[in-house]
Amino acid sequence: MIKKKFNKLFLLLFLTATAGFQWSCEKDTLAPQFITAAKNPAIPANLFALVQSYGCAGCHNPTPGSYSFEDLTTAQNCYQSWVGVAAVIADCPGTRVVKGDAVDSVLIKRLEGTCSPQMPYVGPYMSAGEIQQFKDWINQGAKPE
Repeated sequence: MIKKKFNKLFLLLFLTATAGFQWSCEKDTLAPQFITAAKNPAIPANLFALVQSYGCAGCHNPTPGSYSFEDLTTAQNCYQSWVGVAAVIADCPGTRVVKGDAVDSVLIKRLEGTCSPQMPYVGPYMSAGEIQQFKDWINQGAKPE
């Protein structure tokens, strides 16, 4: 009887202590990673300010008839539309934002014009410094704000 209570107590303590951890098997090791899930993940404010200043939501919005593969009307929608999401245009295949990898992120290829069409579609285009802000965010893990 005492052993059963001890087992239940141990299980309860173990589950409580490991709640919020995700276990990953990388290089044959079990390493806990604390999960910090944002309720409404969003891109950083400085990046959303660029999205707004270049009028990206003018085309990328949920209005019928718009270029609605992405919804860039809010910082939260930008995050949901980009991070880990496959690009739908065959000319530039891949994932829109690959966490930790700006080089392979379609978003960067579009902004730099290495995948056509370059964005914003009719220009003016972002400066190298502005694109670097997106690269830095992606290379640092594309963490939500």
